[in-house]
Amino acid sequence: MDYNHIRILQVRLQLIENYLHDMISKLEHNTNNSSFILYSFKNDIDYERKTKVLSILNFMLYEINQMKDKFALQQEERSFVRSIIGDLNEIWTTLEDTRPEKFSKGYGNISKVDQELLGPYILKLLYMVDDIYIELGYTGKPSHH
Repeated sequence: MDYNHIRILQVRLQLIENYLHDMISKLEHNTNNSSFILYSFKNDIDYERKTKVLSILNFMLYEINQMKDKFALQQEERSFVRSIIGDLNEIWTTLEDTRPEKFSKGYGNISKVDQELLGPYILKLLYMVDDIYIELGYTGKPSHH
């Protein structure tokens, strides 16, 4: 395979590997029901099914490792900070799209009262995201301060 094909293969397999590790983590570490603020997880997989799924997921990782060797793919080092910043960018974009003046555009107008109630919460969350960016030394997003 030429360099472009190898690079695309590597990027796609990295994405798949990431999802596989995420699923393995959920299956291995989240054995109880978990309740959060706006959602909860119900542990609705029995031990036998969980064991079978984990076996398949681990075999998929084995196959990816075989492909890594076969096609001479390189392991990339990922930055923990960059990973967090990627998540923050998603949160920041979602919050920006939820600001009352933008929220109304896609889903119909919301009342002025609702805009005044929602706005401060969204801005407060945006400020906190900005604080995390600052703490991590990231200057790629505009500040709301």
